[in-house]
Amino acid sequence: MRKLLKALIIIITMAPSISQAQTDIDAIMMEKNQLCIGPMYSHSSWKNYWEGTMKRDNQNLGTVSTQLFSVMGAYGISPKLNLLFNVPYIKTNASAGTLHGMKGVQDLSFFVKYMPVEKQLGPGTFSVYAIGGASFPLTNYVADYMPLSIGMQSKTASARLMLDYQIKHLFFTGSATYIWRDNIKIDRTAYYTTEMHLTNEVEMPNANNFNFRAGYRSSKLIAEAVVNKSTTLGGFDITRN
Repeated sequence: MRKLLKALIIIITMAPSISQAQTDIDAIMMEKNQLCIGPMYSHSSWKNYWEGTMKRDNQNLGTVSTQLFSVMGAYGISPKLNLLFNVPYIKTNASAGTLHGMKGVQDLSFFVKYMPVEKQLGPGTFSVYAIGGASFPLTNYVADYMPLSIGMQSKTASARLMLDYQIKHLFFTGSATYIWRDNIKIDRTAYYTTEMHLTNEVEMPNANNFNFRAGYRSSKLIAEAVVNKSTTLGGFDITRN
């Protein structure tokens, strides 16, 4: 399926009053010479998938689950310019069938986050952010083992424009991201998509992402609702059996 929509996911994050935690997708900046490093955990699972427009039960795999443990860090070069990094450890599992899950360190991601505009607009503060990022695999994990692979082994680059408006503790943030993805090589000499490819190089289509979040933000608590839409710009649907 080319399009993935995650709607109204409620996320609660806690941050200390002295230095707020931040990511590449939020409108939070570190002060000059501030360093924040901390862990993050997420869990996701699914048991259905799409073959074109047909929704299928995943009886061969059962429920596929993914656990992510990561270390994230942010450093303030100035109040308007921050550097960020993320190193995830991922573990996958299938509740049925004979395929075993995989685990390991995935890709190193790093970002440059710049806030060129911050001004009073009406009753609140309006800010503009430009974020550039890149990632590359840290280990030689197997990419050709989806959906149980821990990643795609593709080097990526991204550019994001983000707008934020905050009135006291109420905020609204929207962003648009374009992602360039490098081709990968797999451990076989041919593969089939909608036609036979007699090569071990797989073309990785670029992608875009649109994200909107709104909620409560203070120096001690952030509570937000998130709508996220990612689209692969090419590729093909899973072949219908």
